[in-house]
Amino acid sequence: AYGLIASIKAFLSSNNAINIKGANVVIQGYGNVGAATATKLEKYGAKIVGASDINAGLWDPTGLDIKQMNSIRHQVGGLGNYTGKVGKFFDSNQLNWLLEAPCDILVPAARTNVITSRNADRIQCKVILQGANAPINKVTEYYLFKKRRIISLSDFIVNSGGVIGCALELAIQTDEVLKKVVLSAGVRSYTENLINKIISNNVRDVLNLIKEKNKTDTFFREEALFLAKKRLQNIEFNYLQIPSI
Repeated sequence: AYGLIASIKAFLSSNNAINIKGANVVIQGYGNVGAATATKLEKYGAKIVGASDINAGLWDPTGLDIKQMNSIRHQVGGLGNYTGKVGKFFDSNQLNWLLEAPCDILVPAARTNVITSRNADRIQCKVILQGANAPINKVTEYYLFKKRRIISLSDFIVNSGGVIGCALELAIQTDEVLKKVVLSAGVRSYTENLINKIISNNVRDVLNLIKEKNKTDTFFREEALFLAKKRLQNIEFNYLQIPSI
């Protein structure tokens, strides 16, 4: 979830259309990623108006009880046990309907291909934060951005916090200098700061590329792939040695 939070903060810092405080959020997939993202967003003042797991979908415009959802999500029946106020309740056969609920930030954090040409015209958010692997395909991302003005922050940028953490773990096993720096700062603190720095910079760099090419046919995933390929051509494998964090 650290990557998702870093991404949305970087995006909102360059976009005045939404403020994280008071933003309405829908989380599709209230698991390890979704629940943690919801909890962190609420701390920043966002309102979680929708959430779902494999058992049920919940939506209420006044906001859901995050504390209760966190306490029941591991129980048998998961969010189906929710007893708080809901405006709409979706059973296990209607879960994809929650994706179409009105919100500012939509977080698909469960399955692949949940936003497609079949429901793209019914999506009612301003920005999509991809917490799952490939929840939207490239063509649909393009359509949403060009025709609906809904920007979708792509999974391999937004959802790379775990990969960065694993890379750091591997790096400190062979680099004693880096290991001392990490241990001195605290493993958790250093890792969180590293994830935040890398992902925030990547999101800002991609958004800047989009602005530079405003009159051309481009969108977030296209520029993110361009940036990734460009950096891979010049990569050095000591990239994690950044003790300035």
